[in-house]
Amino acid sequence: IWDVETGECKQTLNGHTSYVMCCAVSRLGKWVYSTSGNETIVWDAVTGTEALFLPAIGEHFSSLAVGACGFFAVGSSTGHCYMAQAEGLL
Repeated sequence: IWDVETGECKQTLNGHTSYVMCCAVSRLGKWVYSTSGNETIVWDAVTGTEALFLPAIGEHFSSLAVGACGFFAVGSSTGHCYMAQAEGLL
Protein backbone atom coordinates (compact mmCIF):
# COMPACT_ATOMS: atom_id res chain seq x y z
CA ILE A 1 0.00 0.00 0.00
CA TRP A 2 1.47 3.33 -1.06
CA ASP A 3 0.92 6.80 0.31
CA VAL A 4 -0.65 8.60 -2.65
CA GLU A 5 0.86 11.96 -1.76
CA THR A 6 4.46 10.86 -1.11
CA GLY A 7 4.70 7.62 -3.11
CA GLU A 8 6.13 5.93 -0.02
CA CYS A 9 5.38 2.23 0.49
CA LYS A 10 3.43 1.95 3.75
CA GLN A 11 2.47 -1.75 3.76
CA THR A 12 3.37 -4.93 1.92
CA LEU A 13 0.54 -7.44 1.96
CA ASN A 14 1.99 -10.94 2.07
CA GLY A 15 -0.26 -13.98 1.83
CA HIS A 16 -1.00 -14.93 -1.74
CA THR A 17 0.50 -18.16 -3.04
CA SER A 18 0.12 -17.10 -6.68
CA TYR A 19 0.51 -13.85 -8.57
CA VAL A 20 -2.14 -11.18 -7.91
CA MET A 21 -4.53 -10.58 -10.81
CA CYS A 22 -6.67 -7.72 -9.41
CA CYS A 23 -7.07 -5.56 -6.37
CA ALA A 24 -9.59 -2.99 -5.15
CA VAL A 25 -10.14 -0.73 -2.15
CA SER A 26 -13.41 -0.38 -0.24
CA ARG A 27 -15.36 2.84 -0.59
CA LEU A 28 -14.10 4.24 2.74
CA GLY A 29 -10.55 2.90 2.34
CA LYS A 30 -10.77 0.50 5.28
CA TRP A 31 -10.36 -2.75 3.30
CA VAL A 32 -8.15 -3.89 0.45
CA TYR A 33 -9.38 -6.79 -1.67
CA SER A 34 -6.97 -8.81 -3.78
CA THR A 35 -7.48 -11.86 -5.93
CA SER A 36 -4.90 -14.20 -7.36
CA GLY A 37 -4.95 -17.33 -9.45
CA ASN A 38 -6.06 -19.40 -6.49
CA GLU A 39 -7.52 -17.23 -3.71
CA THR A 40 -9.13 -13.95 -2.71
CA ILE A 41 -7.98 -12.11 0.41
CA VAL A 42 -9.59 -9.17 2.19
CA TRP A 43 -7.02 -7.12 4.11
CA ASP A 44 -7.31 -4.51 6.85
CA ALA A 45 -5.86 -1.46 5.09
CA VAL A 46 -4.49 0.04 8.33
CA THR A 47 -2.80 -2.99 9.88
CA GLY A 48 -2.13 -5.04 6.73
CA THR A 49 -3.55 -8.16 8.37
CA GLU A 50 -5.71 -10.74 6.64
CA ALA A 51 -9.39 -10.29 7.55
CA LEU A 52 -10.83 -12.93 5.21
CA PHE A 53 -9.35 -15.72 3.07
CA LEU A 54 -11.36 -17.37 0.29
CA PRO A 55 -9.70 -20.19 -1.65
CA ALA A 56 -10.62 -20.83 -5.27
CA ILE A 57 -12.13 -24.25 -5.67
CA GLY A 58 -10.80 -25.72 -8.89
CA GLU A 59 -10.79 -22.41 -10.74
CA HIS A 60 -8.48 -19.45 -11.19
CA PHE A 61 -9.83 -16.05 -10.15
CA SER A 62 -9.12 -13.41 -12.76
CA SER A 63 -11.31 -10.39 -11.89
CA LEU A 64 -12.66 -8.59 -8.84
CA ALA A 65 -15.27 -5.91 -8.12
CA VAL A 66 -16.30 -4.32 -4.82
CA GLY A 67 -19.72 -2.76 -4.23
CA ALA A 68 -20.50 0.20 -1.98
CA CYS A 69 -22.61 -1.92 0.39
CA GLY A 70 -19.92 -4.46 1.31
CA PHE A 71 -20.56 -7.07 -1.36
CA PHE A 72 -17.72 -8.19 -3.55
CA ALA A 73 -17.55 -10.46 -6.55
CA VAL A 74 -14.76 -12.43 -8.15
CA GLY A 75 -14.78 -13.89 -11.62
CA SER A 76 -12.99 -16.98 -12.78
CA SER A 77 -11.10 -17.75 -15.95
CA THR A 78 -13.88 -20.21 -16.86
CA GLY A 79 -16.52 -17.47 -16.84
CA HIS A 80 -18.10 -18.15 -13.45
CA CYS A 81 -18.80 -15.31 -11.04
CA TYR A 82 -18.97 -15.64 -7.27
CA MET A 83 -20.43 -12.98 -4.98
CA ALA A 84 -19.99 -12.72 -1.22
CA GLN A 85 -20.50 -10.35 1.64
CA ALA A 86 -18.06 -10.56 4.49
CA GLU A 87 -20.00 -10.02 7.70
CA GLY A 88 -18.48 -7.20 9.70
CA LEU A 89 -16.55 -5.87 6.72
CA LEU A 90 -19.01 -3.13 5.79
